[in-house]
Amino acid sequence: MKYIKNIFLGLLIFAAGIFMSCEFEENGISLSVKEPEYTEIDGDFQECNDERLWTILIYMAADNNLESAAIEDLCELEASKINSNKVSIFVLIDRNQNYDTSNDNWTGCRLYKLSSGNAAGSKSIKSTEISCEKIGLIAGQNTELDMSSTYVLSGSLDFVMSRYPAQNYGLIVWGHGTGWRSQNLIEEYDEGLFKGFCSDASSDCIMTLYQFSDALKTGLGEKKLNFLGFDTCYGGEIEILYQLRDSASFIAGSEGLIAFSGWDYKYLFDYFEEEGLYSSHSLAKATVEQFKEKYTYTSRASIIVSDQSYVSDYVDSFNKLTDFCAKKISNLQIHKDVFDILYSGNPCPTEKYTYGKENYDVYLDISSMAENLNAYFSTNDNLSENDKSELKFLYENFLELDKKIFLESWASDREKGGAGVYFSTLSSNGLLSLTHPSAYICDSTYYQIDFVKDCKGYVPLKETGESLLDKLFYTQF
Repeated sequence: MKYIKNIFLGLLIFAAGIFMSCEFEENGISLSVKEPEYTEIDGDFQECNDERLWTILIYMAADNNLESAAIEDLCELEASKINSNKVSIFVLIDRNQNYDTSNDNWTGCRLYKLSSGNAAGSKSIKSTEISCEKIGLIAGQNTELDMSSTYVLSGSLDFVMSRYPAQNYGLIVWGHGTGWRSQNLIEEYDEGLFKGFCSDASSDCIMTLYQFSDALKTGLGEKKLNFLGFDTCYGGEIEILYQLRDSASFIAGSEGLIAFSGWDYKYLFDYFEEEGLYSSHSLAKATVEQFKEKYTYTSRASIIVSDQSYVSDYVDSFNKLTDFCAKKISNLQIHKDVFDILYSGNPCPTEKYTYGKENYDVYLDISSMAENLNAYFSTNDNLSENDKSELKFLYENFLELDKKIFLESWASDREKGGAGVYFSTLSSNGLLSLTHPSAYICDSTYYQIDFVKDCKGYVPLKETGESLLDKLFYTQF
């Protein structure tokens, strides 16, 4: 069999040599067309292309009520001007049976190799469907995949990176998202009370942040993403940035809600192409610019691109600052004052983000939070001069890193966007829950995200602790 296989491979290479530089006529003009070159790897073929600068996978988890938005965004991608010789884009899209009937209403999951330059406003998918046997996809066959499966994410990512090698690699996670949550549970699905990434209605599952991180490590192997984007709600939380610190150089996301239609992919890749730099910073800038253009007049819209080389130091500085402030909450009045500046004051100076319904989480903007904590304690008469000097040092260190970590950022109603951090969850009647999920209490569960394990100046501790959230929620005065 191996001998026969080698004969076929030789014939394939010979045929490729014959057709490597074929001439065609179009409108009387002679055109040279270079066929793709292939080399065999692991019993399969790798498409070689010396021009390819980027390989990008868009992971569209649309087996839910976002199905129609996914079709629109795929068509937006096809209408972009991106040079597909230099930037190869792949879209793994899983559809639902209930929300869109276009494109022959096919069901299941498909992997497309993007064909760009199609008519703007088209509703018909023109890209080439390709097989990915690694995850069980065969072109032309209806296959249902669970997009919340770590195997599907890691397998599809490994496939496009190994079969279409490039100088840079990108991943855009598309769909629903709830931030840090580590609960593999969907409740009242139609109301959107799910916690995690990549919700899949057919399997009734989601992917937790811990699982997502694990899938990335498996899919990447020794490689690292140059760019990771979250076209989801709550994709710009510090818990996410910190968990994925070794998997990507730059991460884009929003700390609050984003609209049903998400990012504008035509604008994004048109901008990326027109700049002509094809760098990670250029892609980061294009991501923020498209978001700014689309949501300029939308209240509380924001986006950031994090330079992940600073995220560990940033979390460390936040940890030390909150630890210092927690130790200074020594009586009921200070407790009330701090709670007011962070959450319940009217008006409350700290930026917060939430969907606003029962069981939905509340996120605080870290930059705003640190600014208000510093402003309060630096003017507190109970602090000694040594304490105030230490606070000044901690806050200035935080500010320095806050300026460095956000490579690009934008917000519709303030100076710049930022990263969010989980505060608590809304209970009945819009009141704030007085307890935290066990997954957010340090050492309470096995599969904990790194932020909960490492940021002990902020997160609650299993036993009676002295962190900021301990002082605000669990300490009696």
